Amino acid sequence: MYYWDVDYVLTMPIVYRDIQLNDKNRAIINRKADKFALELNSRKVHEPSFKSILMYNVWRAMSINGNGVGIADCKYWSNEKLKETNFYPGIPIGFVKRTFGKFIFSRFHKK
Repeated sequence: MYYWDVDYVLTMPIVYRDIQLNDKNRAIINRKADKFALELNSRKVHEPSFKSILMYNVWRAMSINGNGVGIADCKYWSNEKLKETNFYPGIPIGFVKRTFGKFIFSRFHKK
């Protein structure tokens, strides 16, 4: 989900093989759902992780290089704002992560 402009993901560590949920698992689900609802209502934009920046810049370089990425990807990445930024425009990233993004892009981009 991080690579599709979703900047906040919660996981629920539930392994269950029965037909019905027990009270403990219901409590976990309710707690996570409440936390997720609060997060959505806050409209806060989270800074991306290093992994997100890595994946963004690898895909950006591959689309510019034309490494057999599908036609839909090439159309998506044809947006000039996406080609110029180290992460999706409007998402704030710090100096270290911006430098990391530039480095990753330079390693994968063929000039």
